[in-house]
Amino acid sequence: MFRQYQTLNFNSYEDSLIDFNTMFNNMVAHLTFSGVIIDLVDKVNHYLKSLETVFPSWVERQRSTLRTMKAIGAIVTALNFEFIMADILKEQRNPTSITFKKMASYEVNRPSKDSTHQNKDTY
Repeated sequence: MFRQYQTLNFNSYEDSLIDFNTMFNNMVAHLTFSGVIIDLVDKVNHYLKSLETVFPSWVERQRSTLRTMKAIGAIVTALNFEFIMADILKEQRNPTSITFKKMASYEVNRPSKDSTHQNKDTY
């Protein structure tokens, strides 16, 4: 499961961003219950890395906020992980945001599900 966590990437994910966030959180929970310690900063960085290909501007903005917080001596973990997830979900619903436009482009061009996978319950 740790290998799956390390290779998570929204660019190759076939479902919604909400589903991706749920899967990400579930993997973190399973790893935590298995005794794997994932530092909050590492979790945030890994989440940003997994979204970077599809949402580069949004990810850079989040990283810039992290750098600014470090520079002024603020506790980096103050950047709440749930806030980051909520922020991108909010932005993807705002038609004037770059994130919304990237998501629309991604949905048009994303990898399609295998047709046998989609119709597996129709036999």
